[in-house]
Amino acid sequence: DDEKVCACGATLSRIGEDTCEKLDYIPAKVRVLRHIRYKYACKNCEGVEDDGPTVKIAPPPVALIPKSNATEGLLAHIAVCKFADGLPLYRQEKMAAREGLDLPRARLARWLIDGSQLLQPVLNLLTDTFFGYDIAMSDDTGIRVLKEDGRAATSQSALWIRRGGPPDKPVVLVDYAQSKSGETAYGLLSEFHGTLVCDGASNFDEVVRRNDLSVALCNDHARRRFHKVCTGLGKEQASGSIAKQGLDWYKPLYALERDIKD
Repeated sequence: DDEKVCACGATLSRIGEDTCEKLDYIPAKVRVLRHIRYKYACKNCEGVEDDGPTVKIAPPPVALIPKSNATEGLLAHIAVCKFADGLPLYRQEKMAAREGLDLPRARLARWLIDGSQLLQPVLNLLTDTFFGYDIAMSDDTGIRVLKEDGRAATSQSALWIRRGGPPDKPVVLVDYAQSKSGETAYGLLSEFHGTLVCDGASNFDEVVRRNDLSVALCNDHARRRFHKVCTGLGKEQASGSIAKQGLDWYKPLYALERDIKD
C-alpha cells in the first residue's frame, strides 16, 4: 500500500491488470471408505431360550471382488495404468509405496484377474459387434511367455489382433494363443463371414476356405516387394522397370488415405 502513492502525493488509481497463469498438479488422493452399519435388536427378547433376540442390520455394500477391500475406482485405476498407460504392476507397487500403501504386485495381479471376469458382458458385446459386420482385419505377432506351465521359456506364442465392427462402433480384440496355426485363426474367426483384410499369411487359408471369405490383402506388404526389387536394381535400372511402376501406383493410393484421414 505504501507504494500506491505517486511522487506528487496523489494516490494511484487502478487502470488495468496483468494476468499470469501457471499449470499446477495436485497428486491423487488415496482415501479409505468406511461403511458403518448399525445393528438393531429387540430388548424384549433378551434371555429368551429359543433363537435369541431379533437382530437386524443393513446388508453390506456389494463387493466387486469378494473379500477384497478394493473399490471399483481403484480397480479401474490399476487397469487403466497397466493397459492404457503401459505401467507394469511392479511400478504401480512402487508408486503406491510412495503414498504409504502396501500393495504388492501379486495382489494387484489377483485383483486384475478376478476383476476381468466382471467385464465378460462387455467382451461378449464387443465380440457380437465384431461378428455382426462383414469387414474385419486380423493379424498375429509373436510373443514369448516366461514360466508358462508345461512350456519352455523359449517357446513362441502369439497375440492375435481382430479389428472390425461398423465405422461408428469400431471393435479391437486382442487374444493370446500358444500357436499361430491355421486352426487358431479359424477358432478366432469361425463365425465371421464377409471380407477379411490380412497380410496373406498361410495361417488364414483355412478360415478363408471353410467360410468362403473374400480377401483384401495388405498393400503395405505387397509394396515391400516392389521396393525390394527397386533397391536391388539401383536407381538407374529401376527407373523404367515394372517394379518402379508398381511403386508409383501406390502414390495416389496413399494420397487417398491421407484425404480420408484429413
